[in-house]
Amino acid sequence: MLLSIGLLLGYRYLFAAPLTTIEITAEYQGSAEYFYQLLQTDYEQWHNKIVQISGIITEINEEGILLNHNIYCQLDEKLTNMAEYDLITLKGRVIGYDELLEETKLNQCIIIQ
Repeated sequence: MLLSIGLLLGYRYLFAAPLTTIEITAEYQGSAEYFYQLLQTDYEQWHNKIVQISGIITEINEEGILLNHNIYCQLDEKLTNMAEYDLITLKGRVIGYDELLEETKLNQCIIIQ
């Protein structure tokens, strides 16, 4: 009986669905401008972390948006009712930094406001 319970719990643990971005608590909440400054001092601290940032949309394309000219966010959902120069709050995972474009990349982004 104990072996069966142990196997069942082990199975549930190993094959549990991963947490989504909305379910994970953000390690940073604040402005996109200040977050970009934090990344300049210590990028490794923020790599693969979930952040919630607010900023101004400066560019929109099919896959995502650019905030404050330097944070590119790949959206999980289609952007509706938003235009350039709108203020937006979103939550996403920091995945990289593009040195050529000087942009921080976030993916799995979801719109909060």
